Amino acid sequence: MTIIPTPKWPHSKMAVGMWDPNLHRIDLRNDLGETELQAVFCHELVHCLLDSFNHKLSHDEAFVDNLGTVLAQALATFNSKLR
Repeated sequence: MTIIPTPKWPHSKMAVGMWDPNLHRIDLRNDLGETELQAVFCHELVHCLLDSFNHKLSHDEAFVDNLGTVLAQALATFNSKLR
């Protein structure tokens, strides 16, 4: 995972995160709050996991977003129980 300063963001200005299957890397913009950063990371992680299985759902943004949201919520709950 790489966190990139917004002025150097090489991807679409609309994107706040990006999974690059060629580099096997998740890029995140550095102008996100902690909660949003985690949510975007989880979204991109779902793309990564599905791509690793060559699964067609990796291209279904609604599915990836829903699964990423649930994963982010589960991690937030887990982390809150550790504190």
